Amino acid sequence: MTDILNNEAVQAALITIIVIGLNALVAWLKAKTKGSLVESNWCYLQPIVAEFIKAAQDAIGKPETGASAYGNLIAKSLAEFADQYNLFEGKAPTEAEIAAARAELVAALQRILGG
Repeated sequence: MTDILNNEAVQAALITIIVIGLNALVAWLKAKTKGSLVESNWCYLQPIVAEFIKAAQDAIGKPETGASAYGNLIAKSLAEFADQYNLFEGKAPTEAEIAAARAELVAALQRILGG
């Protein structure tokens, strides 16, 4: 058995298998991050985020606009995202996808409010 492991061709093959496995693991982990979830669902999120930004900009400066108004805008946008995702994917978005969408909406709101 040690003779096989001492063979340079076998060592090269094992190293290749390990490197391919590690690269696959890295790709899988990247696919599970919020940024990649936003990127992979951007076709659903982009029109919703654009509409959210317009609604948030319209709400700025109005006396009735408070934190709850922005919270309602975020909730409405998340519901729209879930509806669009379900329509085209045939299933509800995962909790991670919802969280990524929420983070994107909050980031957009922070940019609008200058924070």
